[in-house]
Parts: sequence; structure tokens; C-alpha cells
Amino acid sequence: MQLLSSRGATRLGPLMVALGLAIILSGCGGDSQAADEGTASSSGAVSSKAQFIEKADKICAQADGRQIRMRTAYLVKHPNAEKSEAGQVRIVKTVALPPISREVTELAQLDPPTEGGEEIEALISELEELIREAEENPKGVVEGAWSPAAAEAKAKKLGFDACATPS
Repeated sequence: MQLLSSRGATRLGPLMVALGLAIILSGCGGDSQAADEGTASSSGAVSSKAQFIEKADKICAQADGRQIRMRTAYLVKHPNAEKSEAGQVRIVKTVALPPISREVTELAQLDPPTEGGEEIEALISELEELIREAEENPKGVVEGAWSPAAAEAKAKKLGFDACATPS
């Protein structure tokens, strides 16, 4: 999951948390605002690995949509934000991290399936740690010291799509 491109544009590769996360606005997450505001069910119950991944990828795609909307609105208000490191740090704090943090929280609320559950729980823990690191050092995200590449690779190996693809 990458939060900033090499040109400083905010990006989300979700599992977002980390985090895991791709910009997939159609097919995986629904494109209405009402659908976007949904969260994991209160029980988070999922019966199979495939169902878990489908539900998780939907959460990741929704987070991507939230981040795109937030970034667009932020840049309308602050058109020069991407031009300085300080502005990019503010983008990370106010636009990139909140949707990813919410995403990882929602993923953690899902009950992992029996098959692959331990690997999935380990991945979510890794994403939670990546979010903590980014929140503690948003400048590190801008400087490229923060990388979710290993978590994305694990997510892809487990079968995730939106949660394993940097945007």
C-alpha cells in the first residue's frame, strides 16, 4: 500500500491498512456513497476463506473510494499542498491515513475463516503496525521510509485483490 506517488500524489494501496489498498471503484466496492459508508457486519462472521477475501476486498475498495474523495476535496481547498514536504505530510495525516486506519479496523472486525485464518490474522496485525508507524512518523511516508510492500505481497499470496494492490 503506497500513500504517496513519486510525484507526491496521495495514493492508497489497502489492505490498509494498510493496508491494504487498490482503487477499484466498480465491481468490488460499489460506487454509491451509501454503499461506501457501510462497515463490516457487527458479528463479522464469514464462513470460508473465499467469502472472507470477498468481504475484505470490498472494504478495501470502499476505503480507496473514500481516500480519493477526501484527497480531491483537500486539494481543492489546498491546491499547493503537494508542492512541499510539509504539505505532503499534512496530506498523509488528514487524507491518506484516516481511510486506511478505518479500513484496517474494519478488516480486524471480520472473523477470520478456519482455512488460512492464522495467516490472515498475522497480516492484519502487520497492517495495524504499519498504520501505527505511519501515524507516528508521517514524514517517513513522504520520504519513502515507510513501505507496505511486504504486506501487499502477503495479501496477494493469500488471494486478495483490492487489499493487495497499490493504487
